[in-house]
Amino acid sequence: MHLPYFGYGSNLNEEDWNRISSRTAWNKTLLPIEGAHLLDHAPIYHYYSSTRNGGALDVIPTRGARTVGMLFEVQEGELKTLNKKEGHPNAYDQNRVFVQTNNGDIIEALTYVVNDDRREEKFVQPTDDYVQSVRDGLTRFGLNPEAQDAASRDENDAGFCEYVFVYGTLREGEERASSMVENRSSPWIAGTVQGELRDLGLYPALIQGKDCIHGELHQYTQIGDVLKRLDRIEGHEGVGKSDNLYDRILIDVTTASGIVQAWTYRMREQAGSRIESGDWKRR
Repeated sequence: MHLPYFGYGSNLNEEDWNRISSRTAWNKTLLPIEGAHLLDHAPIYHYYSSTRNGGALDVIPTRGARTVGMLFEVQEGELKTLNKKEGHPNAYDQNRVFVQTNNGDIIEALTYVVNDDRREEKFVQPTDDYVQSVRDGLTRFGLNPEAQDAASRDENDAGFCEYVFVYGTLREGEERASSMVENRSSPWIAGTVQGELRDLGLYPALIQGKDCIHGELHQYTQIGDVLKRLDRIEGHEGVGKSDNLYDRILIDVTTASGIVQAWTYRMREQAGSRIESGDWKRR
């Protein structure tokens, strides 16, 4: 079975793809599956594309950042078309990565990243047409272009998610609450997420489910440093790593002022007993 392809740039734009009439048509090459996030990767412009007369998108490993995109099935026999479109292997190389799908699953996918020897040490300005092409492709699929737009303006925080949701021993009054203080930019607020809370005795575990789970939403500066500290506490070795105790994922948090996307930690295995209240403090 072939891996799905994760696209994050101009390949989401059917019109842009089809501007080269000799290329196999977009809809005969790529079959959309669903939206996804490439976790711990930031969008960046540090590659000059002669065919674009300016910068073209790449992604770079960055703790705390995410790049939104689309998963596609590459139609039978058309991987060669995609490779040629991406300038593989001279400009972009194929990479196996792990992405989070819209329903929260972590799966392996194929994507393209710029080769090290083609990367500039500075920002490479993209053309307005290219930026608009990427934006139109993302919005066509209902995806938020904010991170890719920020990268096109050379903003240092492009793609960062600066919020963390905690539901157990990291909450205020619990034994690890002190780990949540450093670099916090404002007081935490109450929030809820969808899932199922399991009681493991000394600490809880969030797994996928339909219950309302109560916790705290924290906002940070220097989110990468915060997540490095929390990853150690939660036994998270990296996105998609088989030895993770908890996977760090993105989740929608409902607060009194609206829905906020945040990082949280979800256990890979179902263990312990269900906490019916969905609240570690009211177990």
